[in-house]
Amino acid sequence: DVATRDVLERFFQTQAGEAFARSVLGPNVTRFNPAGSDEVIHTLMHPDNRALADSFERRLTDFNRAIEAKTNGHLADAPAKLVAREATRAFRLNPNAMRGSILFADGEAFSLLTAAEARTAEFMMDGAAVPVRAAAAAKLPAPPRGFVSNSFEQFLQWEEQTGIRMYREGTQFFGLPMAPVPGAKVNVQMAKGLPDSLRDLFVRGDQVYWPQHPFNTEAKIPFPAAVAQEQWPARFTSSRSMVIWNKASGQAFSLKAPTNYPHRTQLQAAKVSLEDDIAAGVYRSEYLLKMDKKLGLDQDLGVLPEVFSAAAKKGGNGFVVRDLSALMDGNYYVPALSIPFVGQHIARLNGQEFAQFWQKNYAQLLGRSKAKLLIRYGLQMETPNCQNMLIQLDRQMRPTGKLYFRDISDSQPVQHIANAIGQAKMVEQDMIRSFKIDHELNPMTDNSFWRMDEDPIHTVDEGTLAQWKSAHDDAYVREALRLLEVSEKALGELSVHDLDRFLRTAKGKRALARFHRLAN
Repeated sequence: DVATRDVLERFFQTQAGEAFARSVLGPNVTRFNPAGSDEVIHTLMHPDNRALADSFERRLTDFNRAIEAKTNGHLADAPAKLVAREATRAFRLNPNAMRGSILFADGEAFSLLTAAEARTAEFMMDGAAVPVRAAAAAKLPAPPRGFVSNSFEQFLQWEEQTGIRMYREGTQFFGLPMAPVPGAKVNVQMAKGLPDSLRDLFVRGDQVYWPQHPFNTEAKIPFPAAVAQEQWPARFTSSRSMVIWNKASGQAFSLKAPTNYPHRTQLQAAKVSLEDDIAAGVYRSEYLLKMDKKLGLDQDLGVLPEVFSAAAKKGGNGFVVRDLSALMDGNYYVPALSIPFVGQHIARLNGQEFAQFWQKNYAQLLGRSKAKLLIRYGLQMETPNCQNMLIQLDRQMRPTGKLYFRDISDSQPVQHIANAIGQAKMVEQDMIRSFKIDHELNPMTDNSFWRMDEDPIHTVDEGTLAQWKSAHDDAYVREALRLLEVSEKALGELSVHDLDRFLRTAKGKRALARFHRLAN
C-alpha cells in the first residue's frame, strides 16, 4: 500500500538506510532505486511470497543495535530508527533476503542490485504468475482525465498521433511478416542479460525469424524470397522502427528493419541499409552497462538498450532490436517531438506557462543529460533528434527529472574525453570498426529542437526555441562542471567552447580522472 511504500522509500533515503542498503546489497549501492520500488514492494507484500520477516527484521534490528552502539545510543540520523521499525513491521521477506535477493513465484532469485532483472521476473498475484512490471502497474493510481491509463499505450499514441503527421500510418496494430531463414546464413549479436523469452522469439533451433518491412520494395534487402510464416502484432513508430507489444505478458521491444519506404509514401533509399546500427547497437549498449557497473547508476539518466541484432553474412545488412521494458514501469514518457502537440495541456496541469515549463523540463533537462553522457561515458550523439528524447512524467503528469535516450547506436566517443576517463580502448575499438570519432564537444543543440516549429498549428515560436536552446547549452556546461566538482571560475565564459578548452587542460583531465576514480 501507499503508506508502506512511503516507509520503505523514506528509510532508504536516510543515511542509516543507505548504510543498511550497502551492508545488504554491496558497497556500490548508494540508495534505494525508485524505478524498481513498485516491483519490489508488490512482490514483498503479496501473501504467497511470505516466507516472512525474520531475516529482514533481524538485519534491521542488528543494524540499529550496531549504530546505537557506535553512537552511544543516539542514531546519527534521527528519523532512521522510527522508519526502520515501521519498515520492520511492514515487510517480511523470504530467506533469500539474507543474500539481498527476493525469491519470486517461479523460483528465480531477483537481486535488488539490478532493476533489469525485475523486467523479466515473475511473482504471484491473484493466484497467477505475471510479469512483475505489469503487476506493479496494475496497482498504480489513475492519471488525470483525458490520458490513457496504460502509460505505454499513451506513449505509443503520443508518438504516433503527434509526430510527423504527414507520414503516420495510424495507431492500430498491423501484422508484421516474420520469415524463418537459415541460421547458418546469419550473424547474431545478443547483449548480456538478454531475456530468454526475447531471444527465443528470434532464434529457434537452426533458424532465425526475419522481419519484412511491409512498405519495402527494395530487392537488395536480405532474404527477399523468404516466405513469412508468422504475423507479429506491431505498431508503426518512427522511421524504420516498429513496436512489438504483448499486452498479456507485458513484453515490449522495437524492431528496426531495413526498407526503402520507411513510410508508405516516402522514398528514402538510405534507409535500406542498417549496417551501421547493427555494428554499433549491442556493442554500445554493453559499453554503457559496463560503465554503469563501475560508476553506479544515475537515477535521472536512462538509455534504452539495443539488445539483439541479426545480419546476413552476405552483405551485412539486417535488423536491430531495442528493449523497451524500462518504459513499462507505470510512468508516462513524452517523446520531445510531441511537445508542440501535447505540451500545452501538460504544462497547464502543472499550473505553469508552456515556454517556462518545457524550458526547465526538456531544454535544461536534456542539456544536463547530454553532459552526463559526456562525463560518464565519453560519448555524444551524432544526431540527437528530439523524437529520441523521452521525458518521464509520473502518474499525475508531473516531471520526475528523468530523461531516456533512445537510439544509442547514434553515439560516438569524444577522443580527448574518452582518453582522460581511461577509455582509450573504446576509442581504439571504434576506430577498428570504422566508426566516427569526435575531436571536439558538440551537443548538437539545434538538432534536439528539430521540427518543433514545423506543424502550422501546433508549433513552438522562434523566440521560445531560441530561449530553450540557450538554456540547454547553459545547463550542459553547468552540469559538466557540477559533476566534476569544478568552479565556474575555471572557465572564461560558460560556453561549450570554453568547457571544451578546459577539459583539454591538465586540470580538466585530472577532474575527469577523479570523477572516474582513476589513480593520479
